[in-house]
Amino acid sequence: MDAALQLPRRQLVALRLRLRKLKEEREQAERHWERFWRPLFSTMAQEHIVHVCEEIGALDDGERDYFSFSALTRHVLGMDGAARWSTLQGPLALPPEVAQVYLDDRDAWAAHDCEDCGYPVPVRTGKSLQRYFERCPLCGGRTGYSAYYLKHGQPERQGQEVAADAEEDALLAALLASVGQEVAGSVEDRESSPTAAEPVPSDVFAASGWAGVSV
Repeated sequence: MDAALQLPRRQLVALRLRLRKLKEEREQAERHWERFWRPLFSTMAQEHIVHVCEEIGALDDGERDYFSFSALTRHVLGMDGAARWSTLQGPLALPPEVAQVYLDDRDAWAAHDCEDCGYPVPVRTGKSLQRYFERCPLCGGRTGYSAYYLKHGQPERQGQEVAADAEEDALLAALLASVGQEVAGSVEDRESSPTAAEPVPSDVFAASGWAGVSV
C-alpha cells in the first residue's frame, strides 16, 4: 500500500497543500526566469553573469550580506525587485560597458536615464558628479537626471508591466465597486429599519467639553 495513504487525513491534506504550494512557487520562478533573468542575461557578458551569480549564491548561503556586494550585483538585485513589482524603467538590458562601470565603481548607481528610451545609466554622486555616459549606450539619446520624465512626462514602462498595472487597476475598481454596493445596502437597511436611534442628550456633550454642540 502507498505510504502516503497510511497517513492521518489531516497530515495527508497538509502534505497535498504543501506540494501544491511548492508547485506554484516553482511555476512562478520559471515565469520570472523567462520574463526577467533570461532576457537580462542575453545582454550581459559571460564574466559579469558569473560574478553576479556567485555573489547571489553567497547571499543565499548566508556567507555574505547585501552591502558587501559589488555595485553590479546590487544593481541587478534592484532590477529584479523592480521587475517583480512591475516598476522596472526602460529596456531590460545590461551591456558589458555598463556592467563594467558598476563592477569597477562601488559608489556607482543608476541616478540618470536616457531621454529617449528611459534606460537608467550609472553615475557617481557626492562632492562632484561623475558621469559615465553622456549618451545612452543603447539608443544614443542624451542622458541626465529624470531626462525621460522631463521630455515625455512619465517614466518609460515595459508593455507587459503596463498591462499588468491595468489588470490590477481593473481588479481594484471591481473590488471597490463591490464594497460600495455592500456599504450602500447596509445604509439602506438601517434607514428602512423601524427602530430609530435615540438622540444623544445635550448634557453629554457639555460634560465632555464639547460646549455649543447642538443635537
